Amino acid sequence: MCSLTGRGQEFFVSAGYKIQPVLHYGFILPHHPEMKVFTNHHITGLEVSFLKSSNGEKEWQRTFNYPVMGLSYFYSQLGNTGILGSVHAIYPCIDFPLISSRSTLLALRLGAGLGWFTKTFHRIDNYKNVAIGSHLNAALCSELSVQFGLSSYLSLKMGASFIHFSNGAVKVPNYGINFPALHIGFEGTFKKIPIIPVVHQAQSVNFQPHIRIALSGAIKEIFPVGGQQYNVLNLSLNGITPVSRYFISGLGMDITWDQSDKELLARQGVYISNEAEIINYGVNLFGGLRIGKLDLCLHAGTYIYRKEKSDNIIYDKIVASYTIFENWQLYLTLKTHFAKADYFAAGLGYQF
Repeated sequence: MCSLTGRGQEFFVSAGYKIQPVLHYGFILPHHPEMKVFTNHHITGLEVSFLKSSNGEKEWQRTFNYPVMGLSYFYSQLGNTGILGSVHAIYPCIDFPLISSRSTLLALRLGAGLGWFTKTFHRIDNYKNVAIGSHLNAALCSELSVQFGLSSYLSLKMGASFIHFSNGAVKVPNYGINFPALHIGFEGTFKKIPIIPVVHQAQSVNFQPHIRIALSGAIKEIFPVGGQQYNVLNLSLNGITPVSRYFISGLGMDITWDQSDKELLARQGVYISNEAEIINYGVNLFGGLRIGKLDLCLHAGTYIYRKEKSDNIIYDKIVASYTIFENWQLYLTLKTHFAKADYFAAGLGYQF
């Protein structure tokens, strides 16, 4: 076995335009007691991906072993229980080759997009659907797959996948759907493209730390169902250190004003005299990938002050930031308390 990096002639099957139909077979993970109603059936899903091999024209493509990028469509009847209905999802995806030989490929897929559920919660007609409160949801996909070459144009694919659906608590209920599965399918290449081989050169890497500040906003709901929506503002301060050309790590601080905390405190008989009392502060450690202009990071943090304490003191964030021009970034953040989504925020960042 060998890596694609360093031996350009060892490409798996053919680089080019590809189509990939895959069947998923799994179950809905009952991450809350109320979700056990969905675990009586195994469910299937169909994924069709339209892909293009990267040709190495950008340095990061060669460094990451010529990833395959494209667009996936996913469909499932979700057990056909009549509660969840069906889901249609579309998400851009990227496959990172991990280990490759002429006949075998191990790859990791990451994807993020949107899903549409045909049925949502209704307090009378569909009160058991505590997972999905809105038709439109975010869709996050990860897969680990092995492909076996059958010819220079065709391969067999099998592996494990995990797909998550959530609306980020924009509308409750929102326990979300976690769908772990095994999958099997085929990949066909119908148009080859030329590949730029790796040329090993000593390249300088700037390991100078830098500071990034971001301001983002969100809208969220809290229980009971049918209540008002609340505003959230978050200011994040991050010290970022490149670990290598394509991996970063750092320390961050979150300063968050969450309007829903005022309502939750009032339900406990605690009334605030000014809005500053519901500002909470947290610190976090993070690490992630830097792929061209895109940073993908996972943050693990803890509150150092929060007046409203119904959630755990530990929080997590998935953050995607994309440089739109010069030092400015577009910021997207999904914040959770373990498996419970808190909010989905969008905003702008600036790097010093």
